[in-house]
Amino acid sequence: MTLVPSQVILGVALLGLVLYAFRLRTVLVDRLIYALLALTGLVLVIHPSLSTDIANRLGVGRGADLLLYTLVMLSLFRDLGVASELKQIERRLTLLVRASALEAPVRTSRRLDHPGADADDARGAE
Repeated sequence: MTLVPSQVILGVALLGLVLYAFRLRTVLVDRLIYALLALTGLVLVIHPSLSTDIANRLGVGRGADLLLYTLVMLSLFRDLGVASELKQIERRLTLLVRASALEAPVRTSRRLDHPGADADDARGAE
């Protein structure tokens, strides 16, 4: 089995994504990656034939196919970022709920248990 350069690059990119996910992820690295992607997108918008030239050099048939492979990688990158953010939000929410529970004990009153209790109490007091 002969590997074309695009297969090697995609394989290395996937391994890099795993390494990034578990070891290298920081806000600065995320911003650098987004800046690089934006700059690459701008270049491809200005020179659309460049994607086909790069695809041919990497052993991919068309520039559109190369862009599709890139989109899949970017989707994985973004999914990883969203999952990480959700995990952080869940942790913060858990801490807030715990702190709130410790600060203010739950009030158990008839008023909370039975919404109509106020009207019953008012009638009974007369």
